[in-house]
Amino acid sequence: MRDEEVNKILEKLNNQEYPLYPVLENDIDYDDPIKLAEKITENVNFQYLEDELKLIKRVENVKAEFALYSLTSKGRRVLRKGGWLEYLKIKDKIEQRKEDKEEFELKITKAQSKYPYLPYWLAFGGVFVSFLAFINSCNSGNKTSQDKKETSIYIIQDTTLTKVQQNKTKYIDSLEKQIDSLTQ
Repeated sequence: MRDEEVNKILEKLNNQEYPLYPVLENDIDYDDPIKLAEKITENVNFQYLEDELKLIKRVENVKAEFALYSLTSKGRRVLRKGGWLEYLKIKDKIEQRKEDKEEFELKITKAQSKYPYLPYWLAFGGVFVSFLAFINSCNSGNKTSQDKKETSIYIIQDTTLTKVQQNKTKYIDSLEKQIDSLTQ
């Protein structure tokens, strides 16, 4: 059975008001070979969906006239994901990711077996670098405090100069106003 046929049957079951699909058993016309072949194919398809794929299940036989089928939890999950074809695509992607993961794990295992002490050397190197950084920060701590004192002295001098300059500009502005008033 092709995947498109499975998808069509699941869509038919999904589009019904109740998820039951009657397959008439007494209406088989043995004289018409085309209808007989269609009926046999339909029964085979339903058996395949029921037994192999486990997407539908037979609910009950009602007076042996027709069989009622219902979707299983797997069948409803397949329909929620967009149908049988979409389900197969998602399943293929999952399988590909699993294969990729196994390949990466194999590479990691090979590297670990080839260099078993590498993690210890890397850890030692990290401790050594952090120890050097700590010593460097302790030595540069004295220089930063002296730099802070020098910058604070400059800041204080700049602010006093700025105040003097502000006073000078006010005085010059007032003188200019007086000269302008006299010339008019």
